[in-house]
Amino acid sequence: MTIDYIFIITLPHRADRLQNITKQLTDYGYHYEVFYGVNGKEIKRKYDCDNLNNGCTAAHGQIMQRAFIMGLENVLIVEDDCVLSDDFNDTIQGLTPPDDWDVIYLSGTHREPPAKINNTLSRCVRTLTTHAYLFNAKSPENRWLMNELLTKFTQPVDCFFVDMQYSGNYYVFNKPLAWQAGGYSDVNQRDMYYDHLKDIVYE
Repeated sequence: MTIDYIFIITLPHRADRLQNITKQLTDYGYHYEVFYGVNGKEIKRKYDCDNLNNGCTAAHGQIMQRAFIMGLENVLIVEDDCVLSDDFNDTIQGLTPPDDWDVIYLSGTHREPPAKINNTLSRCVRTLTTHAYLFNAKSPENRWLMNELLTKFTQPVDCFFVDMQYSGNYYVFNKPLAWQAGGYSDVNQRDMYYDHLKDIVYE
């Protein structure tokens, strides 16, 4: 697969998190756009979901909208705390995605085990986390997802993705290609650690 474009979601005050992922992508020879998202603390309106999560949701929706406007196809969206595996580049370049794909997670937290389709990918059933995923900007289903993220602030962003997995075509790599670095989370307002994501492997 050839990645058309890479977006990195961050906030202006999180240069500490941005440095690592930009270095990794640069080392692999990728160009990227740093996308400054919505700081939930600055949202004044009240919604069903808390505004720290809503800021994250809005950022993902805005990037999807930008990808559609730009006429992109294979888009990689990563959050600023993303850490790439050593075999990230080789695996992506060798990937032949399913014809019907909407989203391919680089790793995920599985509430239900995904269904293995080949040695590289499994089909998601209830997979959470949006720290790193490939986004098919030509997918009609993803236009629906974008609209949900930009207009309905009722739950965290990864829960919207789970809702779409019942009708959409969502996949995840059997061997994680990315995970989240530990540290302070603006959404959770505390230190968070995600080392378990490295170890979720489906042989």
